[in-house]
Amino acid sequence: MRALELIDTWPVPVAAAAVIDNATVWSRGPADQLMRLASVSKLITAWATLIAIEDGSVDLDGLVDPPNESGVAVTVRQLLSHAGGYSFDGPIQITRPGRNRIYSNTGYELLADHVATQTGIP
Repeated sequence: MRALELIDTWPVPVAAAAVIDNATVWSRGPADQLMRLASVSKLITAWATLIAIEDGSVDLDGLVDPPNESGVAVTVRQLLSHAGGYSFDGPIQITRPGRNRIYSNTGYELLADHVATQTGIP
């Protein structure tokens, strides 16, 4: 597959990718090497959350437990939309949930933990 061959031209030390079409898998690069996904993991978390909402394991407007360190309840919807009130990377809310959209690693970590707890899937 030509698209995967182009990975060899990327100016990075290591790259890997895969394409899945029905039961056929094409891949390029080391499949056994751990790589940081950084903010791509937010897309995966959002997708898993929406699947959990669809199957009824998680409620979009349900409160995320346990309550955060600030003691202010936050919903799945607010965390999905970066409106949980958390700073980029801190455990304390810096604004009331729903008031502002602040790109937040903490919010997505709470969301991922909530979905894992509700579904029983790590």
